Amino acid sequence: MTNWGEVRLYVFLGLAIGIFAYMKLCSRIVTRMLISAWRVSCTVCRGCVKLINTMVWRPLVWIVRLFTTPFVWLCRKPGLYLMKRTRKVGAEFKASIKLLLFPRDPPAGPPGAK
Repeated sequence: MTNWGEVRLYVFLGLAIGIFAYMKLCSRIVTRMLISAWRVSCTVCRGCVKLINTMVWRPLVWIVRLFTTPFVWLCRKPGLYLMKRTRKVGAEFKASIKLLLFPRDPPAGPPGAK
């Protein structure tokens, strides 16, 4: 025997009473539990991030700095010289291209033409 999907008044009445009872009796408790669970999960995630940062990332940064600092210190002066030199060469190249594309004086016409 089936009811062909009939929804009667007592079904809605039962739902309404259940929602009302939940809101009055359990809502505060459930809300507090969810908030405390959220805080605990955030604290655990922050702890994991700090642990990874302390145990993995910082030692890698220290090792990279340990090996790269002497090279940076040794290459600083020659690097500055090379940087200045390449800027000068780049400026000369740019000026020569500019002269080729946009000559200063218009080209002269055929000989004898005025």
